[in-house]
Amino acid sequence: MVATVAALHLDAPVIVSAPGGRSKRWTGKSDTLNRPLRVSVDLDPQSGQISGRQNFSDRHWIGRAVAYGIAAHEGQLFGWANVALKLLTGVSLILLSVSGVIMWWKRRDTGVLGTPKASLSRSSPAACWASSCCWDCAFRCLSHLCPWC
Repeated sequence: MVATVAALHLDAPVIVSAPGGRSKRWTGKSDTLNRPLRVSVDLDPQSGQISGRQNFSDRHWIGRAVAYGIAAHEGQLFGWANVALKLLTGVSLILLSVSGVIMWWKRRDTGVLGTPKASLSRSSPAACWASSCCWDCAFRCLSHLCPWC
């Protein structure tokens, strides 16, 4: 059985499974990291010949879509371009987090931990709307009926 599967030159690693449970067939399966290249073959236990083969294109479209998504997420689909994109995204998120803390640190009141005071003046409806805590006030500000403006 192993020789039959080896002759197919499936992508490594290849798993050859003996019959078990209700299955009476041997199974050879490529378990490569690049999911679209995975192949599964069924072998007849008497003759050792291939009795069935399932390529990636034979799967249901939902299974193929999920496999493409997993391969892209793992960095296996587009090679180094995918790895570079994931690295750029990770570094961008770190820089965004660090810059947020730096901006807060520069605007904070000394000796006080919390949000800085609003620097907007209350002379315009937009400033009142931005600093309001309820939608009712925001709608009144938009119509210039706010008592605080």
